[in-house]
Amino acid sequence: MGLFTNQYFMIALNSATIINLIVLSIVLLLKKNKSRSNTLFIASLLFVNLYFVSNVLVLTKLAINLPILFFIANSLVVFYTVFIYLFSLAVLEEKKPSIFLLSLSALIFAITLYNAVNFYALDEHNKLLFFENLSDVKKFPIGVMLQHVGYFWVQMTYYLVVFFKIKKYKRQMTDKSLSVHHKKITFLYNLFAILCLLNLIGVVCYVSFPLPTVNYVIIPILVSLAYFFIIIYNANDSDVFVSKIKSNEVIQEIGDSQISYQENSNETINPISKSEMRVLYLIAEGMNSKEIAEKLFLSEHTVRNHRKSMMKKLDCSSSGELIRKSIENSYLIKK
Repeated sequence: MGLFTNQYFMIALNSATIINLIVLSIVLLLKKNKSRSNTLFIASLLFVNLYFVSNVLVLTKLAINLPILFFIANSLVVFYTVFIYLFSLAVLEEKKPSIFLLSLSALIFAITLYNAVNFYALDEHNKLLFFENLSDVKKFPIGVMLQHVGYFWVQMTYYLVVFFKIKKYKRQMTDKSLSVHHKKITFLYNLFAILCLLNLIGVVCYVSFPLPTVNYVIIPILVSLAYFFIIIYNANDSDVFVSKIKSNEVIQEIGDSQISYQENSNETINPISKSEMRVLYLIAEGMNSKEIAEKLFLSEHTVRNHRKSMMKKLDCSSSGELIRKSIENSYLIKK
């Protein structure tokens, strides 16, 4: 454990993690993928980086002179889980985040603010002791300890919810010809499986090792493992990061948008009405509600209602799933 408690080793490890995450963010930016999902993923990398920034500030004792930077970094890192969660929703084309999960993040954020307020109420001597105790096994501040442990459990809750959501979604993907889309879902599934495992290891380490060792050594190592997974995936399946994630990719991958629709001559075979089919066809062409409304001389409200009606009839939760089920049931067919 001598190396793990060496100050210079811990500074080097956290600094290397910061550099690695910044490099990865730049690599993803250079992919020129302006999709919402890619933006959210890069944001998650930058926010998790703030954890290691706060570590370096403590280990180098810069936090003593710049406490405001420490508390800003320490507070904003909470939003990492929010961004990685929103990234998963963007890939799955779901728009409604869980209020319960967001409330858990808000609770941890409130604890970080409470710790900051308490710090600024201290006199100068106790402020100095506060930062010194962040590196002390026996005197680690109880408020910060609750924040770290609580954040780990909240993070685990996020990961498990998303993992099982992806697992259910993945089971429904019966058409393996959706190559790029399937790769993205597989990447998401593997990523959250690894995050769940690493987070579980982190929880065990919190119980088994001194808190400073976990914060300044073990967590950087665990995050670096996730970092290497993403880098390797980027090297082997660059489509995951290059191609935009949007519903009309599903159609492009099946037939380069060479799609038509069957006449709805039998309601028992095709529950979708003719007017809804016209909207579905244009969704498959990659148009949004405003473009479809202009094309068909309808209001956006009517287009949205048609979309909701079709999703209810086919038991879908996203536009991508609506298109896939329409193809599987031959409501949409290749020309």
